[in-house]
Amino acid sequence: MANATLCQRLRIPIEILFPIPDSPLPMSKELPYIVPSPQPQAEEVFAVHQTSHEFYQEVNVRLEFKQHCEWYHKTATQNRRDLGKMRRELNIMSWFCRR
Repeated sequence: MANATLCQRLRIPIEILFPIPDSPLPMSKELPYIVPSPQPQAEEVFAVHQTSHEFYQEVNVRLEFKQHCEWYHKTATQNRRDLGKMRRELNIMSWFCRR
């Protein structure tokens, strides 16, 4: 009722503001207004973005691996040095644990 009264006041046919469900616009004419057509450059932009994202991921993985290798070699060198020192030291425990 309120819709009909509003349309009468504005002198607009009610079918314009509130279309009857039995007579909708054809589907092909509705879609351009509902879903914007994709831009031709959008796919290129997304492809470039995906490629650059994968590149930076690969760079980060390689950098982390390089840092791990450097840490491993540094730790291994330090452990070898410590082992050499321990082998040169006097073994006091052997005095107490003779069999």
